[in-house]
Amino acid sequence: AGGKRGAGAGELNRPFRLWVSEEGVFVVDRNNARVVLWKLGAAKGEVVAGGNGAGSGLHQLCQPAAVCVHGTSVLVADRGNHRVVSWQRGATEGAVVVGRDGCGQ
Repeated sequence: AGGKRGAGAGELNRPFRLWVSEEGVFVVDRNNARVVLWKLGAAKGEVVAGGNGAGSGLHQLCQPAAVCVHGTSVLVADRGNHRVVSWQRGATEGAVVVGRDGCGQ
């Protein structure tokens, strides 16, 4: 991410945890409320979960804290919403697997 903090495709803001796969590195970009996939040699990341501002909607995350990948699912520990959300690759929103909705509730 070039060492520059921000919200652009080539930037991160408080990267928190990682998941490494053959596909690349999945980064929890905590302050941007998203998970970004960085493919080997890429100059920019691809948002695979969240990225729509912090919030409690199924298209949003709030303080994401961890990520793991299982097949085509990106599972995110959505700390601020007290839930685990599964995002299918290419989806515009996730599905609650464990927990409940509600940022800060």
